[in-house]
Amino acid sequence: MRGCLGRRSGIPRRSGCSGHYRLPKRQCGSCGKTTTAAVAFGQAGAVCYGPNVNAAAVLLSSTGNVPVERTATLMEALLSAPVSTGFVARAHERVADALDQAGFDDAMRAALAAEPVLCADETPVNIAHPDIGEDGQPVPGAPHVVCVRTPDERLVWYRNLLARTKKTLRTLGLFNDYTGYLVRDDYTAWHQFDARPAGVQQCVAHLFRHLQGVLDLHPTQQGWAATVRNVLREAHTAVADAHAAGADRLDPDLLADLRARYDKAVAWGIATNRHRDWDKGNHPGCCSPGCSRCLGPTTPRNKHSKARNCTRKSPATGTPWPPWPGSAESVPT
Repeated sequence: MRGCLGRRSGIPRRSGCSGHYRLPKRQCGSCGKTTTAAVAFGQAGAVCYGPNVNAAAVLLSSTGNVPVERTATLMEALLSAPVSTGFVARAHERVADALDQAGFDDAMRAALAAEPVLCADETPVNIAHPDIGEDGQPVPGAPHVVCVRTPDERLVWYRNLLARTKKTLRTLGLFNDYTGYLVRDDYTAWHQFDARPAGVQQCVAHLFRHLQGVLDLHPTQQGWAATVRNVLREAHTAVADAHAAGADRLDPDLLADLRARYDKAVAWGIATNRHRDWDKGNHPGCCSPGCSRCLGPTTPRNKHSKARNCTRKSPATGTPWPPWPGSAESVPT
């Protein structure tokens, strides 16, 4: 019987280390003032953490999106470096100040403006206290963070927004003259930049969310949404395979097939929902409150419920339109 080789990998035990600095002092013979030498980092006369501890705190909290309290706990558990929550917050402030002094935002803005494709999205954040405006009153609006990055995440830029408005997006100073391709969601404040880019692509993650909302209305009558989603997934896989093979474009026959299937499914979706009372919000899977075509009661509480079943009726016969071809309920049209 032949033997086999077993292998085990692990992480070496981490332990903190401390060092002491002897700081020479000199006293002026004229005025009597004493001057003490400065350490490489930190403040003389106080216990200071080294650059690795500072870097670990910033990395865990910002890149990992970990709260400051949890970051301090993880620092002690994983790195044997017990720190306070105040230290974690102050480490972020020191990095932010250093980046401001180095002109980081201007450099990042220039680098992103030179990229052929950018992805952008904004998300709300919770803050302890709202910013105070020039009039001494809290700034109106919900604070947000906007993320702008390249598709490969080679460049990632986070900026705070005092509110989610067209004006605050313009203050980024990036998209006013951007001429590349912009990938975004359908939030109307982004539409102000549509004239300059070479092209605009809807974020596929947001498209999938909207398609799922439509599919939740009826698994067969709205089955076109699942087909569109599957075609988009196939297209993504095909592009990834093409990149891996060193190709700069898809096979023409494959691309034509993907486009034909996508257009056919979208055309069916348009015909299926031509007379539907869609909600004016951002979620196409929702009907307006009181919609006569909703089989269940519609209230603000169950407006987004997946259990509510909606159907569209023919204006000529009053009977439901047929479901997606090939389904169990499919009938000729």
